Amino acid sequence: MLALAQAPAFEVASIRPATDQRRLAPEPFFCAFGCFNEGRLRISGSRVDIGFMPLDQIIVRAHRIRPDQLSGPDWMHQQRFDILANLPEGAAAAQVPEMLQKLLADRFKLAVHREMKEQPVYALSVDRNGPRLKPAATNSPATKDSDEKLNSPQGPLQARQIDGHLVVTQGPWGPMRMSRTESGQQAPEIEMLSVTMPLLADAMTQFMDRPVIDKTGLEGAYEIWIWAQDMEPFMATKFAALKGSRPPSGDPAAASDPAGGSTIFKNMEKLGLKLERTKLPVEILIVDHLEKTPTEN
Repeated sequence: MLALAQAPAFEVASIRPATDQRRLAPEPFFCAFGCFNEGRLRISGSRVDIGFMPLDQIIVRAHRIRPDQLSGPDWMHQQRFDILANLPEGAAAAQVPEMLQKLLADRFKLAVHREMKEQPVYALSVDRNGPRLKPAATNSPATKDSDEKLNSPQGPLQARQIDGHLVVTQGPWGPMRMSRTESGQQAPEIEMLSVTMPLLADAMTQFMDRPVIDKTGLEGAYEIWIWAQDMEPFMATKFAALKGSRPPSGDPAAASDPAGGSTIFKNMEKLGLKLERTKLPVEILIVDHLEKTPTEN
């Protein structure tokens, strides 16, 4: 009989209730997509630093799912924690989610199961005339040792300045380029330099009021522009839902265009793609048990 491989675990981990958001301030922070103050996760060498993060977002990171794929008690979003942990010798940063899973099971007694549930989504597909997409260049900016290390709601990033543009050379959606406004802020146009269709759908989900599911069947990577301002009505609806307040009146998909069709839909059409409101089966992680207070190490 074969022995099961032991789940990876942090060498040492301290968990404390987070009460002060200001401790996040010294860290360079980057916000390209859907930033809702969901805390910070930073990995530096063997050190893992999670700051001011709601418990539900820690579960999301641990199980590599989208926030809309988690179902559990409402209080998960109110309980915030600071976690400081050390990776064991030889462990890689890519193993952190599995280590978080074990930490949640051991210290918060988290028990979960998965189910398929039909959910409202936007299906991203190819229109009847076929895609009009520009393949990604083979010489997209590569990470260099001189890159600036930044943090984002989705995890650590590498970025640098190239010809007056802020270029993310390493991140969850591949390399991206943004121009700067006169005030030094990121401009609302985001050029994704080498993105696959599943990653495009994931990036758009950060903005939209419901998840975007890739149904294009397209392989390979492409250069694609996203106009963040086109998604502001969706973001307002999504932010209201996260805060538990009443969403703005009207359909967010129609709010940004007097003709009744949001420009994000029209911009997708220019690429030979289409977004359609529909319902599809989505895998949901359901919390069966979770303690509000972690046990001692």
